[in-house]
This record gives sequence, structure tokens and C-alpha cells, in this order.
Amino acid sequence: MQRRYESENIPIEVLRSFVTILDTGSFTKAATVLGLTQSAISAQVKRLQRLLGDELFVKGVTNVTLTERGNFASERARRILALNDELISKSTGIRLGLPTLHGGSLLRGILRHCKKANLDVHFYCDSIPTLRKRFEAGQLDIILDLSSDPWPDAEASWTDPVAWVSAQELALSPVLPFVSWPGSPLQDIALRALNQSPLRYEVAVVASDLPSQLEAVTAGLGCAVVPVRGVPKDLKIRRDHFLPKLPPMHVGIRLNRDLDGPEMDAVISCLKAGAEPAGE
Repeated sequence: MQRRYESENIPIEVLRSFVTILDTGSFTKAATVLGLTQSAISAQVKRLQRLLGDELFVKGVTNVTLTERGNFASERARRILALNDELISKSTGIRLGLPTLHGGSLLRGILRHCKKANLDVHFYCDSIPTLRKRFEAGQLDIILDLSSDPWPDAEASWTDPVAWVSAQELALSPVLPFVSWPGSPLQDIALRALNQSPLRYEVAVVASDLPSQLEAVTAGLGCAVVPVRGVPKDLKIRRDHFLPKLPPMHVGIRLNRDLDGPEMDAVISCLKAGAEPAGE
């Protein structure tokens, strides 16, 4: 009788593992963030796939890439987790929104600094458009926002250098094959630079997120723009003279409500320590 509804209900911890894999870009990093073993993470993914009756990840590829069913599930999993976290979060806790663009390295760094500062922070990782909607709706207190333009209303801001990348052996033709990621600030930066240059280009692939974009680039399907500090080792930073120069990506800490002075300063310090590039 205890298992009567097992096939009808998806455990929150299973969805959280699934989303964390997407945010960090690997099963191993997700296990580190959640404090689980890699085998436990794999078991939870298998359980989720069994409950949904379909494969969520494309097999045989280097980077984490979702199937069509996986993309459908990821959007809804994030909504369920957001509602769950909002329901159980303490009213005194700080609701911090982080973009999935930088993935697990960003989350681990900020989490480490927040723990050291003994801050009560609830983390929400999602796409930039979704974070902004929740921020404007008052569902998040602070977000780390990314844009192709400066943030005039940011409590603190800095820039993050970006670069053209491709597969190691990709020979570029007179028409640049561009791997697109609509809705990303990297897309805005790339298209603005391309449209202001004489270089011809064509959209070779339209990706739905960073992992699928990187997978397409790794497969040699084209070039993309990514943060310099997040370039995978198996990709090449392109310095071809004909590629348009790229301005940096703008990063801003945006506050939705006033916090006590020391607490606000502590949160901002943790965000900067965990996310700001060295040397800024």
C-alpha cells in the first residue's frame, strides 16, 4: 500500500538532481554540489527516466545534452523546484537567483563563500529570462544578471571577457557557421559584433542551452561565443584576424528589496568573491 502512488509522484530530490546536472554540466559536478555520490545521481536519473517512460539525455555525446523529452522535462522540473523552494523557504532567508550560464563552478564558489559568512541563502538557478521574470515579480531578492549592456541599477557590477570558440580542427570558410543560443546575452554580443562587421555568417545550429551549444561546437558544426574562463579544454579560442572583436559581457548584482547594511554587504561580497573574474 505504501507504493500505491509511486508511479504517479516524482520525488523532489530526483528533480533537483536532474536540474543540477543541467546547471553544472556533468553528473560528477552535480554529485559534488549536492553532496551525493555519482552512482546515487545516476540512480536518480534512471528513476526519473523510468517514471517518465523515456530517455532524457542523448547517449554517446561528450557534453550533457537533452533529448526532446528532456527539454520538456527540464522546463517543468525547474518550475516545480521553484514552487517547492518558495513554499519551504524561511521568510528571513535571502532568495538568490543565479544564471545557468556559468553552471556549477559559479554555484560552488558562491555557495562556499556564503557558508563561510554564515548567511541564510536559498539558491535558485535558472535561465536569465526566467530569473528576470521572478525578480520583477518579487519572488527573488537578489539576482546575478548578465547582459550585453551595462546595468545602471546594479548594486555592483563588472565585466566578463568572452571569446569566439570552435572545435580544434575546424577550418573556417568565407561564411562563418554560427551556433546560436537565442535569449542568451552571448547571442546578443555575437550578433551585434557580426552585424557591425563585413564578415558573412549563417546560423548553422540553434541551441536551447549552453550544454547543447557546446556540444554542437565540439562536433565541429560552427563557432560560438562563450566566457573566456568557461571555455572547455577540448575547444579552441579563435583569434582569426577576420573575426569581429567582442566586447565583454556585463555582470550585475541587482537587489529587489533593501537588506540590513551588514547583511547586504556580506551577500554582495560573497557574490563578487565567487563570481567576479580574478583581477577585476
